[in-house]
Amino acid sequence: MGSAPTPPAQTPVSFLRGGAADMFSAECNAALLKAGYDPAWFGSYNHTAKQIRAAKDQCEKFDEAVKAGTKPGVPEPSPAQRYLASCQSGHLTQNAVYQTERGNPCSNVAPGHSDTEFPCMPQAGHAMQQGGEHQLATVHEQNSAAGPDGTRTAGQKYPASQIEADSDERTRKVANDQELAQRNSRQATSPAGGAEGASAGGSAQSGGSAADAAGADAGKPSKPNEPWNEALTGKTAGDCINSFRKAGEAAMREQCKDDREKNRKRANGPKAKNEQEGQAYRDKLAKDAADAQAESKKDPDNKDKQKRASRATARSTAAQRAKCRADQGDQLAAGASGPFDGVVPRNVAPPKTQTGQTGADAAF
Repeated sequence: MGSAPTPPAQTPVSFLRGGAADMFSAECNAALLKAGYDPAWFGSYNHTAKQIRAAKDQCEKFDEAVKAGTKPGVPEPSPAQRYLASCQSGHLTQNAVYQTERGNPCSNVAPGHSDTEFPCMPQAGHAMQQGGEHQLATVHEQNSAAGPDGTRTAGQKYPASQIEADSDERTRKVANDQELAQRNSRQATSPAGGAEGASAGGSAQSGGSAADAAGADAGKPSKPNEPWNEALTGKTAGDCINSFRKAGEAAMREQCKDDREKNRKRANGPKAKNEQEGQAYRDKLAKDAADAQAESKKDPDNKDKQKRASRATARSTAAQRAKCRADQGDQLAAGASGPFDGVVPRNVAPPKTQTGQTGADAAF
């Protein structure tokens, strides 16, 4: 039961865009399906969010047709699709631990981090929805960031070993809790959300192959001995998802390293021959953005000026962020390797009360 599938070796990006489903061992496939998860749901934040959007779209179209008394143009959603439609794409380690401004690689605490490429899972409900999976994860993030004694505060170092232990525990709490699953309508399923009882062995895919998902990056050399090309193993759904997280983090950082020359070109502009010319290019973009913003403030009702300011700012921001990604790729290529320390996020639980509870505990 523990034997692993043997798909073609993948690139980091193909793993993060759906290829992880090919890498779960047969034992993990069975555990995930029993816990109510289709292995194809696991990937980067963007990949998992895309699966959720597709489920929401199908449920909405079907329900609207039924309500209107017309023939639905889509199949009736399965229980798995209903569950998935109730979810959000949840980072398997809180994004703010590694990035102090969401979406801005220049704020990365650890090199190569990406909020859109970090490994994620579906979590039912939103962060403040009582009894939901996402809320349980959020409360656990707040409490665990405070440390075992509840004394860590925002901005302090969050040790790598503790981040890993906390992330492992949090995933097990969400994935392995049968009562939580029942409360959130997560029930045993089969690949692509079919009825329970379909084959759980081998790889579980919905849609195209990993190579299809990789797009333009599929031609990059694969590395068969890297974590994203090894079997994802575990005894429980939580253990299997944790194996996926660790491989996904490695794939995310490898992708940053692979993209460093591409990012350097984006950062330096099409004509720069060296870093000095690249800096001059970015300085000009920043000045153009500042000038356009100043003009837009003088005439706030002028839509053309507002658009020019927005576009100029976007160009400057993109170049600066590409430089940060390129620099981090160089850092990784030079030998920097995880696990990396993080930072205690701003939403860390407040200090423990006299009863030993934190404010986050009391809220859950």
